[in-house]
Amino acid sequence: MRMTVIGKLVWFSLWVTVAIAAVGGEMDREARYNEPLAVYVPPLFRGFALEVLARRDFARGDNAAGLQLAREMVARRPIPAEGMAMIAQGELAAGRERSALAAVMVAAERGWRDSFTQALLVQLAVQGGDWDIAAQRLLALWRKGGHNDELRALSGAVLSRKEGLRAFNAQLRAEASWSNGLLLWSARTLDASSVRSLAHTLRRQRARLDCSLLSDGANSAIRSGRGEAVDALWQAACGGSTSNGVATQGVGKLWFTPTDELVGPFGWSYPVGLGVVQEVSRAGGETALHFSNSEIIRQPIARRMLLLPSGEHFVRAEGDAVKSSIGLGLTVMIMCFDLEGNYKKIGKFTLTKEGRMFSISAACVSQMLEIEAGSGSGELDFIVIN
Repeated sequence: MRMTVIGKLVWFSLWVTVAIAAVGGEMDREARYNEPLAVYVPPLFRGFALEVLARRDFARGDNAAGLQLAREMVARRPIPAEGMAMIAQGELAAGRERSALAAVMVAAERGWRDSFTQALLVQLAVQGGDWDIAAQRLLALWRKGGHNDELRALSGAVLSRKEGLRAFNAQLRAEASWSNGLLLWSARTLDASSVRSLAHTLRRQRARLDCSLLSDGANSAIRSGRGEAVDALWQAACGGSTSNGVATQGVGKLWFTPTDELVGPFGWSYPVGLGVVQEVSRAGGETALHFSNSEIIRQPIARRMLLLPSGEHFVRAEGDAVKSSIGLGLTVMIMCFDLEGNYKKIGKFTLTKEGRMFSISAACVSQMLEIEAGSGSGELDFIVIN
């Protein structure tokens, strides 16, 4: 009877041990997706939790604690690349570049697909001036996907340097659609010359560029004073101005963009509205906007972005809109955007053949022109801004 009781106690203890191990292991696996849980995983069962805790310490600047946890992670799980990559991060933060390089090379051999490891390789290559390696690893990260702030920061470190951009361009091939995201990022970040070089290379290599996506996505960059870079992107990636003579800056005759042509970032767009119909006709290389509004309220019929220089300007219309059935005529509204993308209305006034003067301040880095029509129909040949 005594042996039976002892046997039961042994079995019970074994079951408790197995249960604790199962719970601890499950908590550790769950910590990969639920970071706050990592601190509650018992130290004996920490595996994935060590990676979470180490990344947390590195993120808050406690490199010594992060490095200690990374070393413990490698001791427990020596095969995965993440532990060696974090050791490399800690050594790099401590200024021990040679140790960092040794660790990251081991990590790279074990996990060449690991984004964290590849990002460290980019950082080390930039610091060492090895632009071919930096460009190679950066390109691998863009191809992998998962574009985030860290990747954009690494891209800035490499592509803002002539050597880095040259090495990156040399390795580009017929890239997938991720190249559109790269170009839109470049238009917000790099100088116009670098954007032009990058876009030209991608186009020459027959990358999968989506010009409609690039045109739509570039609007926010124009509003933040990046119009020159956007124009460089458009010219190099999508063939520049369309046949109807789009004026990028906005000075001169602004012919209306045909609705069956690709609309660039500085072309006219035609907002959809209830009871609003717009059609652009072509004759002899020139265009005209025919429009109607069956509602009693005024509605926008056309708009476009401008890059007018500061100073006094004069805007007027050419066409038969004044002779149309629109009792109140057309109005034009001009919005101004500063470097932060904030906007204010410069003015809203009647659009006539006689024209109207308006002023652009030095802080106004880009503008939006919008034409509104009341109830009725009419025709506009073009807008002129002097």
